[in-house]
Amino acid sequence: MTGAVPDEADCIPDEATTPRVVTAPPAATLPQLMLRLPGQWVSLDPREGANVDAQLKRVARELVGAADEAAEARRQVREHFAGVLSAAREAQAQRVFLCHEISGLPVPVAITIHAPNGLRMTPTVGTRPDAVITTLLESFTELELEGIEDATRLEVEGSAILRVVHRLVDVATADDGQELTFRRLRADYWYAVPGTKQIVLASMTTQLGEIANVMLQFFDAIATAAAFEEGAAFEKGAAFEKGAVFEEGAVRGVG
Repeated sequence: MTGAVPDEADCIPDEATTPRVVTAPPAATLPQLMLRLPGQWVSLDPREGANVDAQLKRVARELVGAADEAAEARRQVREHFAGVLSAAREAQAQRVFLCHEISGLPVPVAITIHAPNGLRMTPTVGTRPDAVITTLLESFTELELEGIEDATRLEVEGSAILRVVHRLVDVATADDGQELTFRRLRADYWYAVPGTKQIVLASMTTQLGEIANVMLQFFDAIATAAAFEEGAAFEKGAAFEKGAVFEEGAVRGVG
């Protein structure tokens, strides 16, 4: 949170760049997207009704500690992540994961999960993941979505993914009075929910656009390590908690 590191809120995609496709009544129960994340991450719930103050206090306490002399540091952490939560809520995200460190090194990566109720691909015939992704690709091609001409299909057990990489964006920010410019890389991973026509989006962003190829490989590794599980089966790995700092493990992206 200190030094010449841009604000993670700059990584959250805005609502205007998150495409809407087709909506329909949601299914009663859907498999849950499970992410397997390396290192230490902060998880936040930006949805309306979530207890923001409790989340921020918990994250600040776990990152900085509860000592009296750390009160100012905790306040700064709360303010920092309040901005991240606000940006994620404006983007209509359901979950946001922020990488704190991997092997002791800070890695500025944010993952936002978007799973609107009833976001379905019609008129897809059947629920085969590759057919659902084909319908999505055709829709995005018709809409001339940025990056769709270079879209890539990826395989994941029980599902299929359409990866859309957005153009690099130069972002100016300030830190301790020093003006900084960094290149933001964003890649969107659209998952077909197994056995349905439903779509879930995991949007991954980083300020390390200068090494875009390396970071894209990292994003791909996270995306393809994910899996879908029934909600009731979520018992293993690091349990997802709202406003938590967790070590390497499996976390539920939505639900």
